[in-house]
Amino acid sequence: MAALAPIVRSLPYGDGPRRTLDIYAPRGATGAPVVVFFYGGSWQGGRKETYRFVGKALARRGIVVVVADYRVYPEVAYPAFIEDGAQAVRWTAREIAGHGGDPGRIFVMGHSAGAHIAAMLALDGRWLAAGPGRPPAIAGLIGLSGPYDFLPIRDPVLIRAFGGANRAETQPIRHVPVRPPPTLLITGTADRLVDPG
Repeated sequence: MAALAPIVRSLPYGDGPRRTLDIYAPRGATGAPVVVFFYGGSWQGGRKETYRFVGKALARRGIVVVVADYRVYPEVAYPAFIEDGAQAVRWTAREIAGHGGDPGRIFVMGHSAGAHIAAMLALDGRWLAAGPGRPPAIAGLIGLSGPYDFLPIRDPVLIRAFGGANRAETQPIRHVPVRPPPTLLITGTADRLVDPG
C-alpha cells in the first residue's frame, strides 16, 4: 500500500461552490492512472467529502483520484449535472499531470447517480467534446450500482429533474458506441433501489 500525499481540497473546475474537486494521490506519484469519481444521491444531493474513503482507498493502491462535486436538482436539471461532470473531466485532463497523474489514462467511475454521469461521459462523446480543445480520451468506465436504463421514470421529482418520464436521450444504454471503452459494471444482487437487471 502506498503512502498518501496530503489531500488537495476544493480546487475549482468551474464557477460556484458545487463545482470543486478534491485530489487524492499516492505520495510521490508520477504518471499514475487517474480515476474521476462521481458520487450518488439521486441527482439531488451528496458531497465529495463523504467519499474520502474512496479517494484514500484507491490512492493507497497507486491511483490518483479526483472526487468532484457537481450541481444537483433543484438548482439544475438534466443535462447540467452531466455538463458539470464533463467540465471536471476536462479540468482533470489539463491539470492532473501536476498532481502525479497520467492524463492519457483517465477512468471515470461513479456510484448510483454518479455511475449514470460517468456512463454518459464515457459512452456519449458529445459531452467531453463540448468544451474547448481536444476532448480527453476515457481509458475506461467503472459503474457501481448504476442506473443505465431506467425508463419510464416514475418518481415525480426525477421526472422534473430529467424533463420528462420517457426521454430516451437521458439513458446511457442509448449511447453505447460500436467500440465502447473498457467497462466494469458492478451491482449487488439484492439491490432494491437500483434493480440489478
